[in-house]
Amino acid sequence: MPERSNEERGVTTVTAPVRRVTVMEDRAQVERSAEVELAAGRQLLRVTRVTPLVVDRTLRGRLEGPDGKLVDLRIERESTVDATRPALEGELKAQLEEARRSAGAARGELAVAQSTSEDLLLHRQQLLDGICHEAGRGESRLGYWRDALARVERQLEQGRDEATRLTREVEDAEERCDRIEQRRHAALQPTSDYWADLTAAVEIAQPGRYTIAWVYLVPCAIWRPTHQATLAGDEPQRLRWTGFGTVWQRTGEPWDEIELAFSTERPALGAELPLIDDDRLYLRPRTDEEKKVVEVQSRDEAIDVLTPGIETASGALPGVDDGGEVRQFEAPGPVSIPSDGRAHSYQLFEFETEAVCDLVCLPEINASVVERSRQSNEGDNPLLAGPVRLIRNNSFAGRNQVPFVAAGERFALG
Repeated sequence: MPERSNEERGVTTVTAPVRRVTVMEDRAQVERSAEVELAAGRQLLRVTRVTPLVVDRTLRGRLEGPDGKLVDLRIERESTVDATRPALEGELKAQLEEARRSAGAARGELAVAQSTSEDLLLHRQQLLDGICHEAGRGESRLGYWRDALARVERQLEQGRDEATRLTREVEDAEERCDRIEQRRHAALQPTSDYWADLTAAVEIAQPGRYTIAWVYLVPCAIWRPTHQATLAGDEPQRLRWTGFGTVWQRTGEPWDEIELAFSTERPALGAELPLIDDDRLYLRPRTDEEKKVVEVQSRDEAIDVLTPGIETASGALPGVDDGGEVRQFEAPGPVSIPSDGRAHSYQLFEFETEAVCDLVCLPEINASVVERSRQSNEGDNPLLAGPVRLIRNNSFAGRNQVPFVAAGERFALG
């Protein structure tokens, strides 16, 4: 349970961790709350170091307790700029000069080794030419020729090994120079830190223990439905369907041990009534010239997925298809999601159904034969459109997509 901290200049700093997050199609609603002991009178409560991405106009608050009133809510943004680090920059500059000297020396040794190898290759060629010339005149010095060639080959092998070692040494030295240069550049750049503070002005008529909450929207958080279909058993085959919610967040603060919900609500869409105007339709007979003309139009469209009954055009904007009705799913148990921008999946529901399998070929799309399963959505929730991971006989069988499928509706997978 959060405890009340020091009170300075009439401001009470409270610890209000993130309690609940509802992730929507392109943003998230975050709720922070804390329990504090408040005395009678007007007070100002503050939560420090929250993400600066809070959308100002979405900030809401709630005060629960014996007898109190929430008067005002505000967001205060702050930032600091750290000065450059000249001492570290000087040290890195010295290291960079030493690394460049080492790289230059290694490059010089490599050039000498390569030149020596070229001289040995020329010497070997001259030796072979001499052997051919002497052998053509009928001279035979087999032992001398063999020893001379063996000596040259040993020297060439040693030269190749030395060149390989020096090449690695040059590459390591150049890579070290690049790393030091990057660190030196970072030491020259000032670093900035941004954060926001949430404040709440309250009027307390009766002292006691109160619960204060802040609710707001933040960008840089999205979720998408994903599924897994596991086909097992002989005739009749059973299909186990598992629905997941996959969330990504880069809000700048971690969500530790929170209640997580997935919603298809779109708060960015305004609820405005359309303008009503007369739309008059007129009929007229076609002329003789129009009757002689037949209009034919064609359109090429790339298909992403080869699934019987499902055709998804490439280039379609991603989103959450909820069938026109706002739906919400709860993740089981408290979860923790770091602010790393990576995908984190949580199981939302699961059901089993009987599947009928057959083979289908659509030669106008692809010459491959597709195994198709037809089944019903026997779960309590609709299946939201999204990718499906296919599992057969406890092994990965491929990926597919499923459209929006209502509860009880039959659908096919390829």
